[in-house]
Amino acid sequence: MTVATLSQKLILLTLFIAIVALIKGPVMILWGMLYSFLVGLFPPIGILLSAIFFLLNIGTFTKNWRMTLVGIYFYFYPFGVMALSEVMHWDNHWFIAGSLLLGLILLHVMLTKLYQHYGIGRTIFWYVFSIPFALLTALLPSRLKTKIKGYHKIK
Repeated sequence: MTVATLSQKLILLTLFIAIVALIKGPVMILWGMLYSFLVGLFPPIGILLSAIFFLLNIGTFTKNWRMTLVGIYFYFYPFGVMALSEVMHWDNHWFIAGSLLLGLILLHVMLTKLYQHYGIGRTIFWYVFSIPFALLTALLPSRLKTKIKGYHKIK
């Protein structure tokens, strides 16, 4: 992703989100139906369930903080290199090759440490691969709530 253009990076992130949504989507719909049913039976339980799910997500990020940091590096390093290239006007091949080499070496070291700690490559791959989807789903409900509140004010 370091050498790709901005549109190629966004297309790749969209592809990652779509693949993860196809795999995780049906289970999320099932949990959403169960959550809606329980909140429909007893509305105050919605606050409790939301707090529990929020704490579980925070617990997942803190328990897997190494994988979270590698995922953040994996997705934000290419955008940082692109921003640095645009701001400093470094469009030569040496900067691109150097940043690519540095990024690959750092990613290799980080992944080696992760494999030593977790031992399963499939788990690491899936966690890093699904980070854009997790961020999108974490941000989506708050935006929908503000749009719905604004919609009711217009009526």
